[in-house]
Amino acid sequence: MILIALVWYLPPTIDFNTRLFESLPINTVEALLGILFILAISKQMERVGWLSSLLRYIGQASLIILIFQVPIQDYWGQKILTLTNNFPLSYWISFLAGVIGPIVINVLFIRPNPILSKWFGQPGPQDNEPVTASVFE
Repeated sequence: MILIALVWYLPPTIDFNTRLFESLPINTVEALLGILFILAISKQMERVGWLSSLLRYIGQASLIILIFQVPIQDYWGQKILTLTNNFPLSYWISFLAGVIGPIVINVLFIRPNPILSKWFGQPGPQDNEPVTASVFE
């Protein structure tokens, strides 16, 4: 609540482009409170089992999402905008397609293929057992 009050009621802002800090003490307190807020939300999200598993899976597929998101999102965004003429709707649907599409590509094509899974740094079909490496062997 203190973070919201500081941001809402105090006028000092930060401009990263010009490196302008209007009030260093206020901006520092806001930054520290923002960090604590994100850490508290992360701790709460960690306690929800399915949410942490989902975010872990998306994190493991982040390279594939990064590679395939733009073409999929651009394709579907233009198609939906042409059909509906509703920009916010086309934006959100194409965004979801741009995230879900690469995850489907990962599940159907990359993970089952041992060569592609190695290229993309994904665990392959034979990587079910944990790999241990030791310097002392």
